Amino acid sequence: DEEEAHAKSAVRLYAELLVTMKAWMSITEPTVPDILRGRLLQGVQNLVDLLHDAPEWVMSAATYRDPAEYRVVHAVNMCILSIALGHRIDLPRKGLMNLGMAALYADSGMRRIGVDLSMAVQPGSTAERRGIKEHPLQSAKEVLQTPALTRAQRDRLLVAYEHHTGRDGSGFPERIKGKPKHLFSTIVSIADQYDELTSDQHEVSGQSPSQALETMSKAAGFHDTRLLSI
Repeated sequence: DEEEAHAKSAVRLYAELLVTMKAWMSITEPTVPDILRGRLLQGVQNLVDLLHDAPEWVMSAATYRDPAEYRVVHAVNMCILSIALGHRIDLPRKGLMNLGMAALYADSGMRRIGVDLSMAVQPGSTAERRGIKEHPLQSAKEVLQTPALTRAQRDRLLVAYEHHTGRDGSGFPERIKGKPKHLFSTIVSIADQYDELTSDQHEVSGQSPSQALETMSKAAGFHDTRLLSI
């Protein structure tokens, strides 16, 4: 049965990405092994292909939540939601793969922070605030582990740096002066906040999808309104 095959493929791909991202986040050495980068790239390629054949199953996978593994689940969900939004605006296959990888790298620097940003961290604590504000730069360092600065690497670098900055100049870190926010950064920002708002965190229940979109729409100037409506 084709539907059953698509469902199994979606679950398998999602699980494989979770396992790979968990391995990535668990590494304490400065450099991440190339084999993990290869596994992420293969997983994203497979997701892009499956999205064309069975978008409903790919999107269903992104509804998975696990507060105990929030950072890992959040990274994979951001990847899927970003690819889905890119697909809706007709990005080509190569663009979708680069977008998906950029989304996975966006929070990869969390492993460098030095504090456990899981549910064990007190919300609003100094450790949490420092980690959240610092992670875009640390994620950029993750991207720079690869010596060749290709266009795909530049895209990932910008997304890592910009995904918490608003189009109106708000957010963090400070916007790059005179440079508009990258399209991929804009997409990942939407996927990032949407998944964050709809997830349970620090014993606070996540919002419904409609509530999350309403919350995001009220942040005038931060998100691209056209992409948010899509």
